[in-house]
Order: sequence, then C-alpha cells, then structure tokens
Amino acid sequence: MSPPTVYKPFSYKFFSLLIIMEILHPVSSSTSYLDAPKKSVDSESATLLKWKVSLQNQTQYLLRTWRVETTPCQWVGIHCDTGGRVSYLNLSHSGIRGTLEDLNVSLLPNLRSLDLFNNSIYGTIPSNIGNLSKLSYLDLSENHLSGTIPPELGLLRNAKTFYLDHNNISGSIPQEICFLKHVIDLSLSSNILTGTIPTCIGNMSNLSSLFLYQNQISGTIPSSITNLTKLSWLNLYVNQLSGPIPREIGMLSSLQILRLYTNKLSGTIPSTINNCTKLANLHLGDNQLSGRIPSELGSLKFLSDLLLFMNNFSGSVPKEFDNLTHLTNLSLSVNHLTEVILGEHLGDFMSSIFTPPSQFAPSTSTSSISAVHDIFLKDVLDQRLLSPTRNVAEEVVGVALLALACINPTPQLRPTIQQVSVQLSKEKAAFRNLLPLITIGQLLNHEFSSAQ
Repeated sequence: MSPPTVYKPFSYKFFSLLIIMEILHPVSSSTSYLDAPKKSVDSESATLLKWKVSLQNQTQYLLRTWRVETTPCQWVGIHCDTGGRVSYLNLSHSGIRGTLEDLNVSLLPNLRSLDLFNNSIYGTIPSNIGNLSKLSYLDLSENHLSGTIPPELGLLRNAKTFYLDHNNISGSIPQEICFLKHVIDLSLSSNILTGTIPTCIGNMSNLSSLFLYQNQISGTIPSSITNLTKLSWLNLYVNQLSGPIPREIGMLSSLQILRLYTNKLSGTIPSTINNCTKLANLHLGDNQLSGRIPSELGSLKFLSDLLLFMNNFSGSVPKEFDNLTHLTNLSLSVNHLTEVILGEHLGDFMSSIFTPPSQFAPSTSTSSISAVHDIFLKDVLDQRLLSPTRNVAEEVVGVALLALACINPTPQLRPTIQQVSVQLSKEKAAFRNLLPLITIGQLLNHEFSSAQ
C-alpha cells in the first residue's frame, strides 16, 4: 500500500499570509537593498550562492536568477522583509537536488519561513536550523533526508508549522520537540522513527494536528496527549503502539479525525469517546481491541467513517448505531460479534451462497454446502425487528429477492437501477409459504410457492 499523502490543514493560511504581506508591505528590491546594511546583504547573498554551487548541475538552471550581480530580493524563491533581509526561502516543488550541508542558515537570521517541500534533498538536517529564532514555518517534507531529528530544533520557539514527514529520518523523537509550544501542525509521519512518543508532548497545548503515522514507534499512547484540547487530527496509524487507548480520550473535545489502525492496541474502546462530539472519522482497525463496542458511539452524530475491523470485539452491534445518520463507511468484519451466520461473517457468508458447488475446496463437505442454502430467511433478518405480518412478509421476500440480485458476483446479471425501481413499484404476488419456512436456497432458485 502506497503511503497516503499527508494532509496539511493549515498550509493555506501561510500562502494567504504571503499575499497579505505583499499588499500591505510592498518591497522594492532596489530600495530594500539600499536600506539594508550592505554587509548583511552581502553575507546573505554569499550564503545562498554557496549553497547553490553545492547543488547538483541540473539545479543550477532552476536557480538561474541567483546571481552575484543582483540582490537576493530579486531571486526566485526569495522574499525579503521591508529592511531588505531574506525572510522567506520557498523552493517547494522546484526539483532541487543536493544537501543542506552548505546552507548556513545561521547567516539568515531574519528567516521566518523555510519551505523546501517535495524536492530531492538528501543528507541530514543541519542542527543550525535551531538558531533561526524568528522561524515560524518549517517544511522539509517529501525529500530524502536521513539521520536523526536534531534536538536543537527544539529552540525554534516561534515555530507554528513543523513538517519533516515522508523522509528517511530515523532514531527517536527528541524530548526537545516538546519545547515547541506554539506549534499548531506537527508532522513526522512516514519516516523510520523508533522509540516512544514523549510524554511531554502534552505540553504542546496549541497542537491542532499531530501526524506520527507510518513509523516504527512503540510503547503506549501517553495519557498526557489528552491535554491537547485543541487537537482536531490525531494520526498514529501503522506503528507498533501497544496498551490501551487512554481513558481520558474524551477530553479531546475538538477531535475530528482519530486514526490508530494497524498497531497492537489492546483493551476496550473508552466509553468517554462520546465526549468527542465533533468526531467524523474513527479508524481503530487491525489492533487487538476487545470487549463490547460501546453504545456511546451512537451519539457521535457527525461520524461518517467507523472502521473497527480485525479486532476481538464481542457482543452485538449497538442498536444506537441507528442514530448515525451521517455514517457512510462502516467496517466491523473479522471480530467475534454475534451478527454471524453459521459461524461466518456476513461478507464471507454472502460470498459462499453464490459459490457454485464445483468451486468449493475439495475438503468442503456436501453437507456444508447445502447448509448454506438451507438457512432460513428469517435468520438473516435483524432479530431486533418484530416478526412481519403476512402482507409485510410478502414485501420482505420481494426486497430480499432484489437484494440477492443486486449483489450477484457477476455484474452482468445484476439489475439496473431502473429495473429495481420497476420491481419495487410492482404489486407483490402472494405466496403460500410462511416466511419462517423460506430458505436462502429457495430464494435463489425462486422455489417458494405463489398462491393460486
């Protein structure tokens, strides 16, 4: 499975900010150059030109505006402040190939944004990035960076956006990351990170999105994470996390997306999750969760995706799920729920009723094959419903016939929407068989008797 592209919900704010700043504070390249101390401008120019020379040949043409006879304020990817100092370095999607080794960012002290997203930059992350005290936006994602996360990055006290995802970064998440108390979006996903989630992460009180997915992070989900009351996105999926989901998860009242799938989480789903009233996507599949599915999930009125497959849940599906009117994606397969037929999950059962006897495995007995077709229709219906009257029973049989036709594994044999509409509007023929006596096999073969 190819890794999903990380969603960065606040990136648009940054680009809007650039436009607003340009309108309110237009910068004349020549004026900026004259206003700025010449020594500082020369230093910044020399720093950037030295980095350009270190990059691979094909990059030189992309940066052809970077010339010694002009100022950085005139270069592609560079934005200067009103004093003519480099404040934004934005070369995202620029095909840059090379390392950051020769980019001495310490000589760019006014840098507020460093955006090198989606290039071919390799090597390690320079620790001197931590010297950029004014930096608020850092995006080095979707490159080929390796090595560890320098603890010096914890010095970026003004950082609000911090993206290092989709690289080859290894090692553990440094404790110093917790010093970034103004960070709103933090993404370290799709790397090779190991170790545990620092418990101090609960101190990053402004976090709105936390993406640590697709790493090799182990240990438990720290309960301190529930201190992040502004958190709306929490993606920790495809790691090696174990232990329970924190009981205090309900404190995340702003949470909209919670994806913890493909870990080793155990225990039950905390009933306090019903306090996450904005939750729209809950994905806990492929874990070792057990117990009953909490009925409290039925109160999450915005829930559209509920994926609990491949766990050890038992009991029945809560009737409160009837209240989930926005639900469009539900997966409860491969659990131990009571909604099974002949020991099979519904998907497996539906596949087996359409499988011709000749295609069953040689070890499958004739009695097993016939048993599938001998199941009574009444046993497939929701047992919480009252037994239908005779007239309603005829409607039920008609709908069941259409349902079986619509899920036929051969697409050419399925009815069209128009045919379904016509059949539903037709008057149903009365039949002699009592509903409790009609089997799935009789429905498939239309063998129940009509009244004369």
